[in-house]
Amino acid sequence: MAEPPDACEPNFLPPPKLSEPTSWVLLATEGGCNLYTKIFNAQEAGYQSIIVMLDTEQAQVRNVNRKNNVAFKINVSFIGYIDGIKLKKFAYSQSSDIR
Repeated sequence: MAEPPDACEPNFLPPPKLSEPTSWVLLATEGGCNLYTKIFNAQEAGYQSIIVMLDTEQAQVRNVNRKNNVAFKINVSFIGYIDGIKLKKFAYSQSSDIR
């Protein structure tokens, strides 16, 4: 989980460097700043994907591939609140590539 959880500040921990290739996923909460800030911060920290946990259960499909004609290089997904809580519990209950 991003710290702060909304990923609005670029001061969360980057993914650890491992000897084998690993794709790291950042789980962040909705709100606090615009979506593009979250994506940019995750990308700059070295994550390959970001999952945004929505405030509601209804995950929405959004087109977030680019901002001001700049394409993002990471995958962006959305998940409902309850599923996000389950994912967070699962990821922290064992060794996982989700942070």
